Amino acid sequence: MRLRPRFAQVLVTLSGCGIVRVGEAWRELKPGMAYLMPAETPSAYHVLAERDWTLLWVHINAGALRFPSPVATMVEQEAQGLQYSIGGLLHEALGYAEPEPLADWIRLTACEVRRLVCGTARNTSRLSPLWAEVQANLAHPWTRDELAGRLGLSGERLRKLCQDSTGMSPMAYVTRLRMQHATALLASGRYSVTQVSLRVGYDNTLAFSTAFKRVMGMPPSSCLPRNL
Repeated sequence: MRLRPRFAQVLVTLSGCGIVRVGEAWRELKPGMAYLMPAETPSAYHVLAERDWTLLWVHINAGALRFPSPVATMVEQEAQGLQYSIGGLLHEALGYAEPEPLADWIRLTACEVRRLVCGTARNTSRLSPLWAEVQANLAHPWTRDELAGRLGLSGERLRKLCQDSTGMSPMAYVTRLRMQHATALLASGRYSVTQVSLRVGYDNTLAFSTAFKRVMGMPPSSCLPRNL
């Protein structure tokens, strides 16, 4: 698992199947699905034993593109345009490799990546203000009913929207946001585990440590600078 990669990534399955980490679970990334990984965000993926996996794999500089979610998510998204543009780019790069056509293919590929990610962003825009509010006050004791009430939705409707856009339940997503922020605070070396637990909504350090290890796959102390 990459805890804080300095670049963003997009994986799109063309055929076969791999598995990706979404929240606390491993899920199959089948054809017609994309895995969106913002920079500085924990993510993980690998090939299944004895299974083929043909995919498009794009690295993106941090900050170059606004992702719909601050955590790694899996979404349904066809990518014929991206497949075509990457194929054209490779064909030119391995053939004549003329600067002008190469630049055109690079621009087209960047456009297709932006369309893929921003198309997903349009689908999740209804929840964006809610998650921004949660991120601004992670210490608040959020509940599903309160989250739903902020948007004037039923709890079940919020659950469905959240599941469709993030692959997680609302409260699992809140926990993920808390642990992601906790990782950054711990890595800064400015706070103890107890201080971080309070800042992300846990009065009990043991409960925080248990949740952190469940979500991140390691104890919070592992994220502290080594000289502390």
